[in-house]
Amino acid sequence: RSAYFFFMANPPVKPIPVVMEPSGYLTRMLKINQGTDYVPPEDAAAPTSESHTKFYLYKFDESSPNGQKIPLINSKSYYTIGKDPQTNDIVVADELVSANHAVLQFRSKN
Repeated sequence: RSAYFFFMANPPVKPIPVVMEPSGYLTRMLKINQGTDYVPPEDAAAPTSESHTKFYLYKFDESSPNGQKIPLINSKSYYTIGKDPQTNDIVVADELVSANHAVLQFRSKN
């Protein structure tokens, strides 16, 4: 599967292709090494329906040329983003993106 990840910008930018399949990397590393490469902060919080947090990816392909909105709300407090499909939740296949490029971290607001 492929999708596109982009932010609204002025002027509009071309969407970047994204593969939307969970890697399972962090779970494996937790089991194998009893640790992880990315450690969420103490105030990490997974979005809930009560928090009204909404985050979407937009998938564009032959079957949905106008885009398909894909919600990313579940029990995770963060998503890793990068080129490496073994270490990231959201894979971005673009030369400007590094193997482990970014983390989208949800945090509680005090």
